[in-house]
Amino acid sequence: MSISAAGASGPDQPRRIAIASMIGYVALLSGPPALGFAGEHWGLRAALLVPLAVLVLAIPASRAARNRTARESRETVISTSRAGRRRSG
Repeated sequence: MSISAAGASGPDQPRRIAIASMIGYVALLSGPPALGFAGEHWGLRAALLVPLAVLVLAIPASRAARNRTARESRETVISTSRAGRRRSG
């Protein structure tokens, strides 16, 4: 979903898709070793608090991003409809 959202949001779509893919691969490759390292030093229960904290922070961030993109898409529709009226009128 994040890759399709990156491609559908704004200009320079290939660059946005590449950045979203890169973030996903970095998380996929670095997340498990980081949790293992934290688990060795602090214990498994404390190490699993890290992804929980990330999840707690991601929920309001995703809501804010969704609201921002909804506002931007409404503004784009309004501006393009006004521009169409100017050309035809």
